[in-house]
Amino acid sequence: MTTETNHEISEESQAAMAVTEALLQASWDEIEDLPDYINPPTGGYKVKCTKAEVRQPRPKDENPDLGIGIHFQILQTIELGKGVDEAETPKPDSLFNITYRGAKGVQRFKKDFQSVGLSLGASGPLELIEKLENSELVVTVQSSPNSENPDRPYTNLRTAMLDIE
Repeated sequence: MTTETNHEISEESQAAMAVTEALLQASWDEIEDLPDYINPPTGGYKVKCTKAEVRQPRPKDENPDLGIGIHFQILQTIELGKGVDEAETPKPDSLFNITYRGAKGVQRFKKDFQSVGLSLGASGPLELIEKLENSELVVTVQSSPNSENPDRPYTNLRTAMLDIE
């Protein structure tokens, strides 16, 4: 299988296409599984921040405003919340994110992350967003029902602390 095009392709794009072509020709067992993207059940988790960003408004947003997006990888489940079945324990390396939108979102971000920010020497939200990536944290999350989509509950962060192990 070869890929033919009528325009110049950058070396980076050519390398990416070569990887894709190799995967297309591989057996199922040779293709690495992606981590699960989940809404973790209520509980405590050791996580790694894989990405922290200021999000621009999306055209489909009803009330467009800036936001803060924090992406996490679960390293370990410390404890599941009361009434959560052991079968719901997230797999290590599962991914989830938390989004804070608008002025109230920034206020909530302060409540959730100010102590982490102070530990990392960040004087405000933007500085923390720049420093948070690759940090390991201990977080408590609470899962709450989503009336619009019962299969996708809301994930709310309740506490975050820098993991100092």
